[in-house]
Amino acid sequence: MSAMGDKIHNAGSISTSAPHQQSSRRSSWSSRDVAYVAVFAALFIAMAFVAIPIGVAGVPIVMQNAIAIMAGMILGRRRGTAAIGLVLILGLIGLPVLAGGRSALSAFASVSGGYVIGYLVSAWVCGAIAEITPRRRPLQTILFVIVSVLGIFVQYFFGAIWMVVI
Repeated sequence: MSAMGDKIHNAGSISTSAPHQQSSRRSSWSSRDVAYVAVFAALFIAMAFVAIPIGVAGVPIVMQNAIAIMAGMILGRRRGTAAIGLVLILGLIGLPVLAGGRSALSAFASVSGGYVIGYLVSAWVCGAIAEITPRRRPLQTILFVIVSVLGIFVQYFFGAIWMVVI
């Protein structure tokens, strides 16, 4: 097939963007996309074992906050959200994927539930912003730091709302 024919034939699946950007026309995921999602889901689960308890507040400081934000910024909003969503699905069926060996079900029954929702939302928000960030090195670095702080605020916002409701 000619080069033009290849482009037309594969128009829906060719992505010329960086790994953290997503094509809006893309309808199916490649095995590479699935691998990225699985790796970040596994990394998120592994970080459940790095937790600093803070006493009476009931919500430990965990590295999962950073992984949720990194998933969005590195993988983009679709794959980053899918990675965190996969972890939440595993947690909803009872697997211990969150800090302290807890499942998502037990987190939703406690004061931590809002933070779990915040993980999912922050991955999407940070990914969406990272996808539109200019690729000029100094500006990109500054914007990624700002996006990371925004991601933490998103997580804390949902966590605080949940604490008030519960």
